[in-house]
Amino acid sequence: MHFFLILGNFLVQGRKLQRIKNLFQYNYRIREMAIPMLMIHIGVAIERMLHHNYIKTSRGTDLENTKEYQIAKEFFNRVSKIVRIDINENEVELLALLLMGKNSMNLQNDLVSAYSKHGYNVNELVSQIIESIKSDYDIDFSKDVDLRSGIALHLQGLVERKNKKIHIDNMYLQELKKKYPLVFELSIRVGEILNEELGIDISENELGFLALHLGAAYERTHNHQHYKAIMIYPVDQAFGDILLKKVDFLFNERMDVIQSVSYFEEKTIKELDPDLILTTSPLQHNLDIPTVQISVFITTEDESRIFQTLNALDKKRFQNEFKAQIIDLIEPETFHLNLKTETPEETIEYMCDHLKKLGYSDDAFKKSVLQREKMASTSFVYSFAVPHSLNVASFRSSISVAFLEKPIKWGEFEVKMVMLLAINEVYKDTLVMFFDWLSSMINNANHFVALLESQSYEEFISKIIE
Repeated sequence: MHFFLILGNFLVQGRKLQRIKNLFQYNYRIREMAIPMLMIHIGVAIERMLHHNYIKTSRGTDLENTKEYQIAKEFFNRVSKIVRIDINENEVELLALLLMGKNSMNLQNDLVSAYSKHGYNVNELVSQIIESIKSDYDIDFSKDVDLRSGIALHLQGLVERKNKKIHIDNMYLQELKKKYPLVFELSIRVGEILNEELGIDISENELGFLALHLGAAYERTHNHQHYKAIMIYPVDQAFGDILLKKVDFLFNERMDVIQSVSYFEEKTIKELDPDLILTTSPLQHNLDIPTVQISVFITTEDESRIFQTLNALDKKRFQNEFKAQIIDLIEPETFHLNLKTETPEETIEYMCDHLKKLGYSDDAFKKSVLQREKMASTSFVYSFAVPHSLNVASFRSSISVAFLEKPIKWGEFEVKMVMLLAINEVYKDTLVMFFDWLSSMINNANHFVALLESQSYEEFISKIIE
C-alpha cells in the first residue's frame, strides 16, 4: 500500500488533520502551514520502515518525556495496525523532533558545528542560507519560523547520513525538477553553500529534499495577492453576516470583501474600484469588473466559480507583469535560429561569447554558467534548457534564445531550444518571475510545444505572451 493511502486514514477529516491534532487525549494542535511537510516526512518514514531502511539517529538527547514523543509513538502504533511495519525507535524520535519545530533545537546535539569551516552552529548556518537566498534571488524567508526549524532539522539529518554513508532515494526529485524549477534552483544554491561551508558534496536526491522545505516556504511567502471584492446582497442582516463570514472563511487568503451593499450603483462601485463583484442576485452592468453570482448559502458550485475568477485574475495580473518585465529582455540581437552546436558546453560557450561581444557579460559569467550546469542539468522534459550562472551577474540583463538546428543530448533530455539567463542585480525579481512563468509553461504542454515551433523572433515573442 502506498504511504499516501495510509495517510488517508488519518486525513479523512478534511484539512483539519483531526486525528493528529487531537491524537487521543493529547489535544495537540498542528499549524496548518506545517501540514504539507509533516505529511511528506511521515510518508518517507513509513516507506523506510516498510523496506527496513532505518536511519539510526544520535540527535535526540531527552525526548521520551515530551508530549511530541508520546504522540509520535502512538501515531506509528496506529499505522502499524493498518500496514505491516516494525516500528523503529529512531523514526519515532525524528517525527517527535519535527513536531517540536524550533523547540527541538534545545534537545538536539549540534552535528553541524563540527564540520563548519567558520565554526557556525546549525542555526547560524540556516541564517546564512536564508540571507544568501535573499541576496541572490530577492526572496525573503527571514521571518519563516517553519523553514528555519525544518532546514535545521534536515541539516542535522544530512550530516548524520553523510557520516554513516547512508544513501536515500527521493521519489519526488524528477517532479520537483520538472514542475518547480525555481524551487530546485534555490536548493542548488543551498547545496553550494553547504559544500563551501561543510565540505559536503550534496547529491541531487538530497537537493530534492531541501527543495521540499524551500517550496513549502515559497508557497507561504509568495501566496496569491489579495483582491478587493464588493458584495451585493439584499438588506437581510442575518443572512448577510452568515454569507460574509463564509466567504471570509473560504477565501480570506486570496481576497478581502472591502464593502457590502444592498444594490448596484455604478458610481459607488467605480469609486471603490474592486477587482471583482459577488452578488446574490442576477446582475448586468457595463463595467470591466468580473462578476460572480452566488447563492446565500455558498454551494460548491459557487466556490468553484469564485476560484475560477480568482485564478483568471491571477493569470491576467501575471501576464501584465510578465510583459512589462520580461519581454524587453529578449532582443533580436540575442535571438539565434538554427544554431549549429553539438554539446551543451559548446552551446553555452557560443551564447555567452555572443553576449560578451555585445558587452553584456564577461568570461567570469560564462565560467559560472558552465559551473552551474555541472552541478545539475538545466534541461527539461519538453526539449528545452535554461542555463544560467550561479551567482555572477551580467553587466546588462538579457535573455538569450537559441533554436538549435538539430536537437542535442542535454542531461536526461534531447534539447531543441535554449534560453540563457543573464540577469544583473537590478533585475533579481525578474529572475523569480521568469521561473514562475516557466513553471506555468511546463504545466501547459500544448502551449510550450507551440512555442518550440516558432520560426522567427516575432513569432516567438507573440507566442510567449499568449
